[in-house]
Amino acid sequence: MFAWAVAKADRLESMAWYAAVLHLTLNTEMALHREYAQRFAITPAELEAEAMWPTTRAYTDFLLRTAADGDMADLVAALLPCAWGYVYIAQRLAKDNLPTDQRYADWIAQYVSADFVQAAEWLKAEMNRLAEGANPSKRQRLMEIFEISSQYEWLFWEMCWKGESWPIGRTAEAHPSPGAG
Repeated sequence: MFAWAVAKADRLESMAWYAAVLHLTLNTEMALHREYAQRFAITPAELEAEAMWPTTRAYTDFLLRTAADGDMADLVAALLPCAWGYVYIAQRLAKDNLPTDQRYADWIAQYVSADFVQAAEWLKAEMNRLAEGANPSKRQRLMEIFEISSQYEWLFWEMCWKGESWPIGRTAEAHPSPGAG
């Protein structure tokens, strides 16, 4: 998403910011995810080979389609719920004592950090800048994208909490190799 944003940005300041956040996402945020996996003895290769759950697939497809087919305002409207939501949740959790479970404490600490808070605030300001002067139809479309993305965020959290699987499994019998039979 941030790579699309760099390509679609309408000004150098925005391009630089999206490139910096792309770096933050690929290196800082993903490092946290890899550390979590390592705590459960999951290697980076195993993590990358794991199939996406249905909600993750649907949400990712929605984000990428919006980034590819939409304009910059559409892209930011789709991104904003994730960035804003994580910071919002972490800030609320940080008001209480940090949990003793280090996994949760690490997550909260990352998303209340200055880098992530500033990123969410900048993205909100960017959304306002891009929506300024938009006609009512475009504003309605941006609100719709934001709402759909927010719903996917909620579903993503629910999926992580409850678990999820595809209703029909993929087996060798169900998907024979080419030339079999």
